[in-house]
This record gives sequence, structure tokens and C-alpha cells, in this order.
Amino acid sequence: MVILVRTEARRLVAAVVLCAVVGGCGAEPEPPRPVQPSSTAPVVPVVDRPVRLGDVSKGACAVVPAHAVQAVGFEEPGLGDGPRCGWRRTSFDAKTLEIVLYPDRDILREVYASGKQVGPEFIPMMKADLPAVVEAPDGVHCTLTIGLSDRQGIQLTTTKLSRDGDNCSTVLEVAEALVVTLRGR
Repeated sequence: MVILVRTEARRLVAAVVLCAVVGGCGAEPEPPRPVQPSSTAPVVPVVDRPVRLGDVSKGACAVVPAHAVQAVGFEEPGLGDGPRCGWRRTSFDAKTLEIVLYPDRDILREVYASGKQVGPEFIPMMKADLPAVVEAPDGVHCTLTIGLSDRQGIQLTTTKLSRDGDNCSTVLEVAEALVVTLRGR
């Protein structure tokens, strides 16, 4: 009888251990807890003085003022259609500039939500009284995203072959002229 009790006790212990490992013998699982937003996540800035892109049916190349891209050494006209326009500088640094219009998309919020807001390559700022962010992850590319309103924005990106010198000054200068032009419409 003692052997029978020990065997039954071992089976009972084994069953309890197995239930604990598998996840609970018939007990209802707890519902998943909601994930709390991180208190360290940056808050997307609000556009206090919205600027409308206006009619973008002629494309981005028609919206960008020629003097703005010429002032930073790019030849006019830009190439592209629709919301994208690009320029290429054939000088020693072979720099390119691309501008993308977002007439119905909150691109600034998307950039903040991308999770790349860490480190010195993500720089929130104001550009021409509009919330913006500069992303310069590698010294070759520099992207400036500007929120024009809660549903519109623009992105300006420069790319160059060399890591020498400042790559972001180009987008900052062109962006200033572009926003002034948009405000004047």
C-alpha cells in the first residue's frame, strides 16, 4: 500500500508540474494588458500657423522657386512629375536634391512615429515658423521634413558622394525659400 501511495503521489506531483509548465490546468488566461505609451517618446509638434500647398496639379517642380535651387548651385529646371522633383549638381561633390510634396498626408507625424527619434541624427526644429525635423543618419543623406498643416507636409533630401562638409545647409536654405513662396500664394 505504501508503494501505491508513493506512485500516486508522484503522478499527482508530475501532473501539477506539467500543468504549471503548460500554462495552467483549465484556468482562464489573463487578458493581455494594454501597452502604455512611453513617456520618453517625443510629442509631434502642432502647426500653429498652417500653410497650404495649394494647387499641386502641376507637380513639385512648378511649386519650388527657381531662385531657391539656383542659390545653392542646382541647375534649373528640376526633373520629375507629380509630387516629386529632383535636381542634380554636376560639380565636384555631385550633390542631388529631391523635394516631395505631401498634399494629403501628415508626413511629419509619420517621421516621428517611425521610431528613429534617437541620437544626434534626429533634430526637431522650427523652420520658417513651422515644425520640422532634420534626419542626417550618415553624413551622405540629409532629410528635412516640414509639417505645413495637420494633413500636409514636404520633405527635402540632399545626397552627396562625400561625407565632407555640411550636407544639411542645402535643404535648410531651399526650405526657407519654399515656405516663403507658399505663404505668398
